[in-house]
Amino acid sequence: MTTTHILGYPRIGDKRELKFALEQYWNGEISQQALLDVGATIRHQNWAQQTSAGAFFCHRW
Repeated sequence: MTTTHILGYPRIGDKRELKFALEQYWNGEISQQALLDVGATIRHQNWAQQTSAGAFFCHRW
């Protein structure tokens, strides 16, 4: 069985969405839940993009 590992895949979003959301959270402009939602959305998009490119995932956490 072959396992695929993508080292260094950007986790902050294509346009650094997580960085900007974190700064908004620190400034009190968005809630903690909104920050968590941004992170979840980015993870979902990253997984979808990698899966469509042929990488298959087994989540163990």
